[in-house]
Amino acid sequence: YNTEQLADHTRWESNSRSWRYQTCSQVSYFNTAPASGSLRSSIVNLEYHLKQCRYMFNIFDMFPKSIEMNERYGGDQPKATNVFYSDFSDDPWQRASVNYPISSSQPYFLTQCNGCGHCKDFSTPSDSEPENLKRSRDEFEHYLSKWLSDAYSKTK
Repeated sequence: YNTEQLADHTRWESNSRSWRYQTCSQVSYFNTAPASGSLRSSIVNLEYHLKQCRYMFNIFDMFPKSIEMNERYGGDQPKATNVFYSDFSDDPWQRASVNYPISSSQPYFLTQCNGCGHCKDFSTPSDSEPENLKRSRDEFEHYLSKWLSDAYSKTK
């Protein structure tokens, strides 16, 4: 949460910085402290994050346009096709995610296993990983192959 370090773009991997910008400008997925019972300081609230965003990106009227984003893309009923939603039992972000299949072109898979946290499916596959993680990857590959095949057949 060090604002000076976060503002230093040389310290960031580009995908992380772009996600932070998207959080600041569009989706407003800030990790704020609850009113009580948290290890996180109560000063880490919405205003704290907004000040940090303004400083990091030197945009002083920055405020997340989450209402517009939800209207445009459907909020908890996404307007999309060929999207695979995956969540993980140990992922604190799963409450902010789609957590059921929206349609046949928007499937959902919950991977339940110890140590299966945020974006676990992006890690390099290994023989020792939990079976449910392997199954999640298999499900994703099934849908991706189907969608690519469908798209290819439309070009003929």
